[in-house]
Amino acid sequence: MVYYAIYPYKHWHFLILATPKGLSSFYIYSGESLEIYTKDDILMKPYIDLLDKYFKKETLPNVIPLDLIGTLFQLSVWHALMRIPFGETRTYKDIASSTTTPKAYQATGNAIGKNPIMVIIPCHRVIQSSDKIGGFSSDIHLKIDLLNIERGMK
Repeated sequence: MVYYAIYPYKHWHFLILATPKGLSSFYIYSGESLEIYTKDDILMKPYIDLLDKYFKKETLPNVIPLDLIGTLFQLSVWHALMRIPFGETRTYKDIASSTTTPKAYQATGNAIGKNPIMVIIPCHRVIQSSDKIGGFSSDIHLKIDLLNIERGMK
């Protein structure tokens, strides 16, 4: 069973999805039907509290239960993203270099774009080698906002 909550932040609303194993998805909610999920405020409270902490610029716990589904390569990229220190950035090349296929830059970019749990798996911390902000699978203004939040927390 997959549970959900809607999380408001500024002018965005996020859909949080979790299973009994852990957080499985967090992305901007676009109004899609929620009938296949179950609303459970008690089960979702730890994830809401986690996001409250993040957006209030408080330190997050080191261990967050996750229920990730992806290919082995995607999982390796997502784990590499989680090793980016808070408030710092890395390039797509840096992330590719830390996987089992260090020259797979495009595949790394694709895996980053498929990250199911923004913020917690910090894809927003990945920028282009030229120091330009780069892409984002969500609202680019959100990426800028997240980077600014973290810069203020260092």
